[in-house]
Amino acid sequence: MRQTENSHSLFLALALILGGLLNLIALADAQAATIYKDTTRTGNLSSDERWQGTIDVTGDITVGTGITLTIDPGTIVRFAAGSDDQHLGPTTPIFDSNFPYDPHIAQSSICSINVYGGALYAIGTSTNPIVFTSSSVANPQPGDWQSIQYILPGGILRLQYAVIEYGYYGVQINTNATDANITIKNNIMCDIVACGVCCGNSQVSITISDNDISSCGHEAIDTHQLANLVIEHNVFHDIYNPTPPFGPSGAGVVIDGNSSTVRYNQFKGNRFGLNIISPSSPHIYGNFFAGNDANCWGHCPYPLQRALTAPLPLLLSD
Repeated sequence: MRQTENSHSLFLALALILGGLLNLIALADAQAATIYKDTTRTGNLSSDERWQGTIDVTGDITVGTGITLTIDPGTIVRFAAGSDDQHLGPTTPIFDSNFPYDPHIAQSSICSINVYGGALYAIGTSTNPIVFTSSSVANPQPGDWQSIQYILPGGILRLQYAVIEYGYYGVQINTNATDANITIKNNIMCDIVACGVCCGNSQVSITISDNDISSCGHEAIDTHQLANLVIEHNVFHDIYNPTPPFGPSGAGVVIDGNSSTVRYNQFKGNRFGLNIISPSSPHIYGNFFAGNDANCWGHCPYPLQRALTAPLPLLLSD
């Protein structure tokens, strides 16, 4: 018995030592980053950076493989409205035939932060969030800047307690990713031209939770055939494109040909709570719907379709 207790004590001691060493390594890495405070940034990052204060982004930021960008709580990141001195991306205007009255802006003319194999840590606090916004103070508009993009597999994107506003998109996930790569939690996204979180046509298997997403012209979260998300404990509200032809616009969540899980969310005051495009087999339960034009549009699963005959507000569960 004594030998077992001694072995256990030795194991705990080694674990504490190892944990301390890892914390020291992380602290050393953070301290090694170059600090930029109340200044301007643009282009490819060549070494680790830490942003503080107010950062004015004048052109596309690229966080390449081996590079880490850390943004401290309370930092305000202002993207040059309608301008991009790096001119990355297509020069033809963004166009979606389903939304012909979206602003026709070329990606090369608006800024983004591109996680291209590197790591972006934007983790604020509930009382001191990070803000990604337009540089326009007098008249900010949706589409003043592009988005935060996750582009190359293996990168890291951690967004927590951040405000993302006045982008063409909020977060674009353009390649395969899991929870090991991406965190989207406790954020506010609003005043977006298209989608708050856009999953593209990649194998995206992540959890999106505890966010407040509103005022997106297309949808709060857009998922396609290769996606398999868990969408939980979010609030989706006031998502309503007022410009005809309406098409499929104004949905809290779009499920397009996948089996994502949508649970314990609130859908309030949207054109559609859910837009389900066939063939899809999502798992939908425990959500709250109130004041939407339609709680579900398209190929709604039977339990949800049946529940919609009840008066609003209602609580759905399978």
